[in-house]
Amino acid sequence: MRVLYKYWLVILFALVSVMFLFLSINQAYQENEKGDYYIYWITGQKFLSGERIYEFGKEDGTFIYPPFAAMFFSLFAAKPFHISAVYYSYLINFGLWVLSLWLIWKILKNRFPFTNIVLPFIIGVLCSARYYWHNFIWMQANLPVLCATLGGIYYHFKGNRNASYFLLLAGAFFKVTPILILGFLLLKGRLKDWWRVVVLSMPFLLLPFAARGPATGLQDWIDYYHSFLTPFASGKVDGDLISLGLPSFLDKLNVGNEGLGIQALSFANETSLKTIILLVNLAVLLLVTLKIFWDGWELPLCGTDFCMLLLLILLLPGRVWEHHHLTLGFIIAYLMAGLHTLKKTRKWIWFALPLLITGLIGTDTIGAKLYDYTQQFSLITLIVLYLLILLFCFGKKSESESFYRRIRFLCAKHII
Repeated sequence: MRVLYKYWLVILFALVSVMFLFLSINQAYQENEKGDYYIYWITGQKFLSGERIYEFGKEDGTFIYPPFAAMFFSLFAAKPFHISAVYYSYLINFGLWVLSLWLIWKILKNRFPFTNIVLPFIIGVLCSARYYWHNFIWMQANLPVLCATLGGIYYHFKGNRNASYFLLLAGAFFKVTPILILGFLLLKGRLKDWWRVVVLSMPFLLLPFAARGPATGLQDWIDYYHSFLTPFASGKVDGDLISLGLPSFLDKLNVGNEGLGIQALSFANETSLKTIILLVNLAVLLLVTLKIFWDGWELPLCGTDFCMLLLLILLLPGRVWEHHHLTLGFIIAYLMAGLHTLKKTRKWIWFALPLLITGLIGTDTIGAKLYDYTQQFSLITLIVLYLLILLFCFGKKSESESFYRRIRFLCAKHII
């Protein structure tokens, strides 16, 4: 029976792979100079030719990733635009999605060895399908960061520090946000490993320098800092309708939306709003930090800690889009596995229902007008806060229960 089950899984995977190959070809040939993939592709060409890769004074249509990411995109720049888009869509936005699911499964098996994780895994996949599809149809670059981060978490639990740091550094040098996880990883029981992080970061720093030359390589980092990091470090917030996260949520409440008939609350001017956003962000960061360090500085990060840090990455920045929420697949699956471990299976439908409903929301399901309302009030950000509350309430309890089950199993095995 088990052999037959694996046989059907192989057939299903083959069919899905072929289907996504055709979808990738179709998607790639719809791309044009207005899409994000064109920015990646042309940046890769600029990286190879020695041109400057960052632009100033433009709100959209510019490259916003570190120089190492530009080097990564240069791998696709050698091919004609649409051909390279096929490779990128299939290998990155499909292939790495499959890899991310495998990593989620392996992490769940590692942390909950005596829990049936099939249903939690399925719930995580279903609830995050919306965010994955956004990455696929808009040819985004979040899958490499997701896989590097999940790989770093997986090897952390396997006890391989070098592999864990290396993968988290890969994610951080591709897109800066995983640096938060790396920082907490060092602070909580690993501060003496700072030298490992320095050594392992060298390839990501030196390879772009080697490819571009010292002067151009240094200028790339200066341009990246001034074109992208400086504006958001000084309090810049994307106030677009589709922008998410706590800063954008507060900004949209403050200014309203005339097109949707939503009046502005006008509770702060521009300067005061920046102060309010800063205080709210600091309060959320402080609460999560206290929760993480509550069990002691010397203990390493647990799965719940990683989940809460991933949620912070979706809550605190001034620019968060829907496709950035790919990490919710792992977070939801991990939370549901924990609830199952605590024998709260009957309550799953109530805990998971808001997540499943949000995962199904789109213009095709609820209409464009109602969808815009969910964006104006940042429904996805509210879901992220909901997940954070659930992790506060149940996360570490479930991991303790999983640990005790493992101890009881080992004791029983020893007695037998």
